[in-house]
Amino acid sequence: MLSPDYKQVALITKNKPSWQANKLNGIGGKIESGETPSEAMAREFEEETGVITSPNEWVKFVVLIRQSIYEVNLLLLG
Repeated sequence: MLSPDYKQVALITKNKPSWQANKLNGIGGKIESGETPSEAMAREFEEETGVITSPNEWVKFVVLIRQSIYEVNLLLLG
C-alpha cells in the first residue's frame, strides 16, 4: 500500500522465518490455488494488517518474471 503521493509505503516487521525476524518486508504472500493475484492480495493484506479490502480495489502495477523460477505480482490499492 502506497500513500496517494507515492512517497510512503506500508511495511510490516517480520516475526518469522527466523532469518527475516525483525526485518521490514512488503505486505503480501503466496497466491493460493484458484486465487487471482488481486484476491490473494486482499486476503494477505487482511491477514497481515487486519484491514479489510476488496480484490477489485487492487490494481496490478508490475509483474516480475524469471522464466520457470518465479513470478511476482506487485499490486497497488487503487
